Amino acid sequence: MPRPALQVLPGTAESIPFPPGSFDCVTAIVSFHHQHDKARALSEMRRVLKEGGRLVFMDFYPDSGTGRWLRFVGGSLHRHGLRSPEEVTERVRSSGFREVALRRGRRGFYVSAVK
Repeated sequence: MPRPALQVLPGTAESIPFPPGSFDCVTAIVSFHHQHDKARALSEMRRVLKEGGRLVFMDFYPDSGTGRWLRFVGGSLHRHGLRSPEEVTERVRSSGFREVALRRGRRGFYVSAVK
């Protein structure tokens, strides 16, 4: 089955190089803890979503074995720190998203929301 061509662009979550309302869905998989300015990143994610678009996060629990290992091995890459599911959920909610939901998995948690 043919797949659409992928275009890879340089950028950061704090400055997404697309116009407002470009996407139906924005995902951040095991990456929110890397973002320097989390409020700005959430603002940008919301900006590039279409009205009714969905945001989905997945990350590891900070106190899980994987979370501790990432902090130990990752050093400066994880200096901004893994956040608790509750903190990520509240940050998303306070950024203007609605229908914010937290789902706990065995190895990590998921936060979804709608613009």
